[in-house]
Amino acid sequence: MEIKPQPIYCDESGMTGPQLLDSDQEYFSYASIAIDAGVAQECVERITKDYRVQGKELKAKNLLGYNRGRQAISDILECHHENLLVSVYHKKYSLACKLFEYIFEPPLAQASGLFYGVGFHKFIAALLFTHLRASARYADVIFSDFQTMMRENALAPSLFSAIDFPSMGPALELIKAFCRLNRESILEELNAVHASGIGKWVLDLTETALFCHLGTWGMKFDQLDVYCDKINLTSRFHGLLNTMIGRRERLYNSFFGESQPIAFNLARDISLVEDSAHHPGIQLADVAAGTIIYMLQNPADRHVEQWRRYLPQLLRTQSVLPNTEDINVSSLAARRNFAILCELVERSRRRESLSDGMEGYIYRVTRHLEEHGSLETFHRLKIG
Repeated sequence: MEIKPQPIYCDESGMTGPQLLDSDQEYFSYASIAIDAGVAQECVERITKDYRVQGKELKAKNLLGYNRGRQAISDILECHHENLLVSVYHKKYSLACKLFEYIFEPPLAQASGLFYGVGFHKFIAALLFTHLRASARYADVIFSDFQTMMRENALAPSLFSAIDFPSMGPALELIKAFCRLNRESILEELNAVHASGIGKWVLDLTETALFCHLGTWGMKFDQLDVYCDKINLTSRFHGLLNTMIGRRERLYNSFFGESQPIAFNLARDISLVEDSAHHPGIQLADVAAGTIIYMLQNPADRHVEQWRRYLPQLLRTQSVLPNTEDINVSSLAARRNFAILCELVERSRRRESLSDGMEGYIYRVTRHLEEHGSLETFHRLKIG
């Protein structure tokens, strides 16, 4: 039986490439819509006529600027919220997540699933992001150095120096100590990334978002025919996409504590669209991507209040947004992860394995916190 591919149209808003720290735009969003070309064309023509939209195509930045345009967006969301996907990324928090991925994960590689399973990655990312958001000078320097290191393959001195900044909190001191003590394995991983030619694009969120969207659509449709507004794809990612052409098996990864699709069936290579005026589906994706950022920035707008009811349908794929609960000192998880950080630094100083016996350590510290609520006596018991 011949499979009829489902057209998927994708676009983004707020893209600054790998420069996650240098932009005044806090958010990056990515949207995709599953819609046949003819249906998309009819929708765009109707919206343009009914709401007297000026210009040759629908653009979120134009429609959001006036009341009739926002009414047009309401119409689009009402008609298509069930076949739209939107994901949103807080850029600075995403940078904190990337720092964990490329600084913490290499030394923890032998037991990375264990640390992801207890939310240690979220704890570290939220901790770093909180200091960055507070405009702490040392956090600005650390993140700026990390971003430069990833884009330009230049050493990040503040991450690996033994010098601490004035008034640096104890948690940040521990993070710096971990980086410094595990410098060799971190740099080995970073050198491999840059040798592959993708280093300067590691911080670009587009590929991450696109892969998540296609994985989600792949669970619903047997085959996808994908159109993207023109983007730069690294050769490695392009090669990964090529392995998905004609791929029918469904594969999932539960490595991060929840099941995520990691395979989908592409009908052919992704089509990179030069002019969205000739692709109405791209225009509808543009409207959705820009609208989600507007919603985050203008929560009191009466149209935003109306649009919120569509969010459960729109946000069905992975987004990356900060959650202060990850470092809430009253929560067991945050206190446990702080204890894990302390243990990892101590093991690094003693040049001991960061994985051997770690599962037992996490179990014991969790039980201690459940029974006593505090870590004050834990290390005195010498059970770590």
